[in-house]
Amino acid sequence: MKAKDYEGCMKYNSKSSSNETNPTVNKEKCYEQGYCIAGSGTDITGMPKITGWRYVETPQDRRVTYLNPIISKVKVRGAYGRYLQYEKVIRYFTEASSGTSGSVIGGYGGNTTCTGFGNTLSCTSMGSSPIYIPGTPGNTAGYTQTKYDYIIDCEEKTLGTHFDSKLYKKWKTFKQIEPDWKRKNIEFVANKYCPIINTLPESSFMKYVK
Repeated sequence: MKAKDYEGCMKYNSKSSSNETNPTVNKEKCYEQGYCIAGSGTDITGMPKITGWRYVETPQDRRVTYLNPIISKVKVRGAYGRYLQYEKVIRYFTEASSGTSGSVIGGYGGNTTCTGFGNTLSCTSMGSSPIYIPGTPGNTAGYTQTKYDYIIDCEEKTLGTHFDSKLYKKWKTFKQIEPDWKRKNIEFVANKYCPIINTLPESSFMKYVK
């Protein structure tokens, strides 16, 4: 064989060997920003990947961030057409922490008040009832997951950030969103999808459905 053919053969074999040791190379499409489209298997947390979502692993922080590429329309007060849902999931490592024991407060002291004289004497005692304050359980070290639902109001240009379906603080106008990269991202989603909201798939987010 000619030298150039041999060189090409060696490069091909080297590439094939590399892919065999890292089988996800051919299964996941990745972008310059560092995000990939999740395929099958598990991520660095040991949890199953959220197939089809964009994700990025940051081993130095022991964190994985997932973004749902599908923007959905949200039913609010029984109707669609005004609100969008943008989903994110973060998996991160938490250190172990020790719990605290419970305690009892109150249940001691008090005042006694008497009225009358002799056979008509009447006394009443007032004391505090004991109150039990439960302790807090400890946590074992490991990975945990938090779901973020960004609900965008297309009419008022506001954002409601929800952690595991619970609203965080209050709704904010786009100008109030921080940091700057997050504000730009939310504005991009709103500008792109609000005009076509009626064509979007229905969201499973039901917090405001009634």
